[in-house]
This record gives sequence, C-alpha cells and structure tokens, in this order.
Amino acid sequence: MNNSKEPSGQQDRTRDRSPAAPALTADRRVLVIIPVWNEEVSIGGVVKDLRRHVPHDILVCDDGSTDRTLDIARELGCMIAGPTPHGMDNPLRTGVKFGMNNGYDVIVQLGGSGKQSAADLPAVVQPVLDGTSDFVSGSRYLPGGRAINHPAQRQVGTRLFSALFSLFAGRTATDASNAWRAYSVRMLRDPRFVMDEPWIDVYAFEPYLYYKAIEFGYRVREVPVTITYPKRRGYSKIRFPGSYWAVFRPILYLRLGIRK
Repeated sequence: MNNSKEPSGQQDRTRDRSPAAPALTADRRVLVIIPVWNEEVSIGGVVKDLRRHVPHDILVCDDGSTDRTLDIARELGCMIAGPTPHGMDNPLRTGVKFGMNNGYDVIVQLGGSGKQSAADLPAVVQPVLDGTSDFVSGSRYLPGGRAINHPAQRQVGTRLFSALFSLFAGRTATDASNAWRAYSVRMLRDPRFVMDEPWIDVYAFEPYLYYKAIEFGYRVREVPVTITYPKRRGYSKIRFPGSYWAVFRPILYLRLGIRK
C-alpha cells in the first residue's frame, strides 16, 4: 500500500487527569485509527460510538479479516487500509504512517473489539492538541479510570506487564498495555523512531513507541479511561502465553540492548 494515497472506503510521566469534556481544537487534523481482524460483531458499534462524540477522520486498518468487518466499516464512511494477509504487516504501523504522510497533526488509536468508550477520546487527545504532551496513554487504573467485567487473568497480566514496563523504562506506567493512545505526529517524525524494523511486529509496535517516547525524553502522560469487557467469548485476540510474550519481548530486547 502506498501510504501517501487515500485508502479505499472514503467517499470513494505526569498522571493527572485532563479537564472533563475538553473542547477539541478545530484547526488541528486528527486521525483515529482502528486496527481490526475479524471484528464484524463489534466494529459497527465502535464506529457509531466515535461518530457520536468526535468529528475526526476514521481509518480502519485491516490485518486480513475474512468476515464482513471491512464492508461494515465502508458502509459507515470509514477509510480503509488493507486488507493484507493476516500477520504479514502491522496494521498500527500502516495507520500511523498514513497519518504521517497525509497531513494529520495527531494520531489516536483504539481497539476494534468495543472495549473502549468513545466518550474518553477527548480526554486522550486533548493533551496532545493543546501542546502539553507528545504521547498519551489511557489507564483503567488511575483514579477516575474503570474496568468493567474485568477478567482476573487480564487484571494480573496487565498489572504485571505495567510493573515490568515501568521497571525497564524507568518511569511509572499504571496501564502500559492500554489500547487508547494519542501521538503527536511531530514526535513520530523523530528519525530515532525506526518503525520499519521487521522485529517490530503487531504486538511489538505499541510497547516500542511507548518505551522510546520515554527514552527520547518526550512528554508522556496517562489519563483515566473506562474499559468494558464483553461477557461474550472471543472478544480478544490475546492468548496466553504466546501473546503475552510477544508484548513483553520488545521491552526486554530494548532494555538489554538486543534491539534499538
């Protein structure tokens, strides 16, 4: 895919809370990216929820879906990046590079499974829009954050990963695997970020950016958000132990100097 062209489907560590319901800055271009893989059950609700709360462009980044995910996203007016064969490219990297190459100022990401609430987007993006932060991550564990129907295994896994990430990065992160992220494109243009390395795969991309933003001295911040876990099975692609190792591996490699 050529990231400088318009995708198909568009017609054709401070831990204080952001002000409640902040006003978004109209003259800054914001791209919302949603990585997906077979999310036909949830993607419609995610996009409709976003449309109710924010006016930003939405780019659905496909990782080889074989169901109706992309049809639904197109019907709702989203831009589409992909499809690519599952596991052959990094949908988050594809979305970030599209935003960097097409004049956006801020890139926001959330998951496609419906666990995040679009009502949290203004609080996530506003610190970047107002110039007080370069990198924002959501946190279910900060005061004001919530986790509803939180599986015990996921509680243990996210807290353990956050503790290890904080130890290796040298800065406290209460929820280092949270799907809510906002990035300043100015920060992403720093040539020290080497996003095209083959080892920075689907699960490595987010912890890589988080770790390097801290290492490079950028203004990193967490804001409280709400995560709601569906009661249905199959809402998450994370599997133990392989997926947990895939998320942990990049920070271990970076800390030990195995990768840069």
